[in-house]
Amino acid sequence: ILPVLDDFELALKNCKAKDDFYKGIQIIYSHLIDALQSQGLKPIEAQGKKFDPYYHEALLAEESDKEENTVLEEMQKGYMLHDKVIRHSKVKVAKPRRETESKEQQKAEKEGGNNKTLIN
Repeated sequence: ILPVLDDFELALKNCKAKDDFYKGIQIIYSHLIDALQSQGLKPIEAQGKKFDPYYHEALLAEESDKEENTVLEEMQKGYMLHDKVIRHSKVKVAKPRRETESKEQQKAEKEGGNNKTLIN
């Protein structure tokens, strides 16, 4: 059922027109969430939290001014069922900025360069 929730969230997030169809989908999604929560399903809070491997799976690390290992972005929502993790939140976490960067790296950042690291 979690992939169905993912599809609803993706559809609602990427819907450009906020018309009656959108509102109908939003109502159906809300009813589904309410029904699942009444059975013990809870989303895992991730955004802005300290990375916790019990709840989170780090996919990316990005240089940031935020405290190290702070969750910068939730890429896929995680869930618990009756206080047991059934899917970890897939997240991007903060890593400290390097003190000494080369001029090429500084130039690349100004031009929209990539300072992300893929975590395997």
